[in-house]
Amino acid sequence: MATETARVDPGAVEQLLATKLLVPALGPEVVPRPRLVEQLNEATRRRVTLVAAPAGFGKTTAVAGWIAATRPPVVWLTLDEGDNEPGRFLAHLVSAVRAHWADVGAHAAAQLVRAPLRGPAILGALLNDLAAQESPLTLVLDEFE
Repeated sequence: MATETARVDPGAVEQLLATKLLVPALGPEVVPRPRLVEQLNEATRRRVTLVAAPAGFGKTTAVAGWIAATRPPVVWLTLDEGDNEPGRFLAHLVSAVRAHWADVGAHAAAQLVRAPLRGPAILGALLNDLAAQESPLTLVLDEFE
């Protein structure tokens, strides 16, 4: 279901899909994986962690299970082929971050409205806001391949 975000002018960018910003729900049949949860906890000490496996091996479920088990501060963004367009990707990324921290990314969101094709400036504004935060944040880019 497509919805407009309150943080980015819907006239400036296409409608954002709210479901792209949600951690997938886990069903009752999901098997707990404490060793994997431990490994992902350890991974948060690094700047970048890649969870890689062939399609259908449960990467999304594993990361969603880790989030459910540990409740880290996390921003989730499920990617699709449309996110190869920088303006669309940045609009979703800014919205995902602002869903977690409403005061972060205001300048980037304003730039998206004024000049959506200025990707480096928009990303720079968002990164500067994130760098000013005292608490860490985990960004999950699902379906990155």
